[in-house]
Amino acid sequence: AVAKEIAAVAPAYAGTTWDLLDWGEGRSGAVVPGPEGSQPLGFVPVGRDVDAPAGDLTLHLARTLYDAGTAVRRGPSLAKLSPEPALHVHSDDARRLGVGAESPVRVTGSAGTADLTVRLDDSLAPGTVYLPFNLGVSIGTGAAVTVEAAS
Repeated sequence: AVAKEIAAVAPAYAGTTWDLLDWGEGRSGAVVPGPEGSQPLGFVPVGRDVDAPAGDLTLHLARTLYDAGTAVRRGPSLAKLSPEPALHVHSDDARRLGVGAESPVRVTGSAGTADLTVRLDDSLAPGTVYLPFNLGVSIGTGAAVTVEAAS
């Protein structure tokens, strides 16, 4: 009854049911109901690999829940939740670069250079580094970066 009332007020929610939302423990994601509650989205494999950018490593930028944005930075209780900027590196790449956890590195991107601390992260694909976005560090948004040990 509640879902029908929500759908009547906000038609974009039509077809959304509790069964679609209850995916089980530890799962999350987008629910996009189609006709009769179907979800017509699926994975379609790409015909070829994407060409790697020219550079040592490929940069992945993404937001964190708490960053250095205005809403978080100006709220004393939230500002403490914003992590320090760090470069997340796969352990294979860290070995190749001669660095370890908490090592200082210099990262050069398409629009700048930054001195950061390494965080080892084997959830990344080797050859990829992750830099959380909007933490006060800007090296550009280009895909290729060079990383070297710093002192």
